[in-house]
Amino acid sequence: MKHFKKVIFLIVASVIIFTSCSVKVGYNPHNYDADNIIKMIGELSSKSFNGRMAGTPYGIKTEEYVASKFKKAGLKPAGVGGTFYQEFLGVSGNPTPEYILEVKDGNNMVKGYKYGKDYSFFTYMSHKGEATGRGVPVNLSDKNIKGVKNAIALIKYFKDADSNTLSMLYKKGYTGVITASGDPSDRRKGQFGVNDMEVSSKLPRVCVDLDVFDELMDYSKKGYTIHLKSSFEVKSFKARNVIGILNSNRKSDDYLIISAHMDHLGPDPDGVYFPGALDNASGTSSIIEIARAVSKQPVKPDKNIVFIAFSGEEENLFGSQYYVSHPIYPLKNSEVINLDMVGAKSNLPLSIFRYGSSERASGNSILNELKSSADERKIKYSIENNGSSDHMPFGSVGVPSVTLIDLEKNIYHVPEDTIENIGRDNLKRDIGLVMDVIGENAYTQKRYSNLFIICIIAGIMTIIVIAIRHNRMRIVKIN
Repeated sequence: MKHFKKVIFLIVASVIIFTSCSVKVGYNPHNYDADNIIKMIGELSSKSFNGRMAGTPYGIKTEEYVASKFKKAGLKPAGVGGTFYQEFLGVSGNPTPEYILEVKDGNNMVKGYKYGKDYSFFTYMSHKGEATGRGVPVNLSDKNIKGVKNAIALIKYFKDADSNTLSMLYKKGYTGVITASGDPSDRRKGQFGVNDMEVSSKLPRVCVDLDVFDELMDYSKKGYTIHLKSSFEVKSFKARNVIGILNSNRKSDDYLIISAHMDHLGPDPDGVYFPGALDNASGTSSIIEIARAVSKQPVKPDKNIVFIAFSGEEENLFGSQYYVSHPIYPLKNSEVINLDMVGAKSNLPLSIFRYGSSERASGNSILNELKSSADERKIKYSIENNGSSDHMPFGSVGVPSVTLIDLEKNIYHVPEDTIENIGRDNLKRDIGLVMDVIGENAYTQKRYSNLFIICIIAGIMTIIVIAIRHNRMRIVKIN
């Protein structure tokens, strides 16, 4: 009985040793550094990147920046031909520096106007032209607009401008258009454009504020002329998605895609640039840091994790559309978490965009994981259908996909989108959520430390030794 109690004691002690040594080694969702993200946001939103417009030298600089960061983070190239890149074609539109608006008396300038204050570009249709002439008021509701010679049309309200109306004005002798439709001090713009092949493409045009419009009317009545020059360029461009991968610990056909678009907007004619700190230097910097954090985990994931920085998003989702039609990895078993405008300083709930309403196309599987983690973390969020971002092309072909976004509309597509509008709390909220979901989604198997394995072996050996000694004692006692 005495020996039996001793055996029981040693077995219990071994169990305690096992338990104390059973340290699970696996995914750590907290090993990212928000400071790294904020530093990269500052770099990407600086003047040296000049807005990161796709297809420009600054767009190329951005692609190379992200590729070097992916490599440093420990990702393997996952683009075309053993590189980080996947090239595609797109079409963009942007006003060029060729803008002038001034009042003249013969060859002498009477008054000049300032772009972005007094006037701005008008229509997203390609055109290029320069004209000097008297201002003539035009009412577009008049069915019998008279023909003129070398006159600039002063149209107070010109909504829904189209090439047919502009071509009509051109054919009637108007050499330019000035309208008071819009606020020229609001620099908010898109990066798309329509290539106009009609004669309207020869017609320079600008939008002015109402006070400037009335002033130009007065100058015209006094016999002064208006000098107008404008150019909106719509052109094809080449750009590249940047793609890296962290391979799984075993052969796997499953892929978790973490993405963000890296491009933003081109400068205005007066040289004012659009930093795009929130949109979307924040998302780009975040996926770079997430890539580093995931690559540094003590274990590899159970599925492949692909990181993609898309270009051409601002123009028309060109980069993500191209990837979906030319996937590097099978889309069948892929899921997508896209980051667009994360870490806003304002106190905003997190918005989660999904595609459509069907169970598969809505990104249901990844969406449920996000909702579950957000609920656990007590994060306020809203679910919204569709939303224009890079999850859309994936969702359109049935790939579960979502976009996380802080909908700060006040600084959307304006020069005021600077790093001062990035908030550490929301940034950590958003990235922490993504890190949690990566752990749940891509790290599913239990793994234990070498210490635990050693403890198991030591415990088994202890039990064996105890059993042998106990048997020997019994034999001695019998003899």
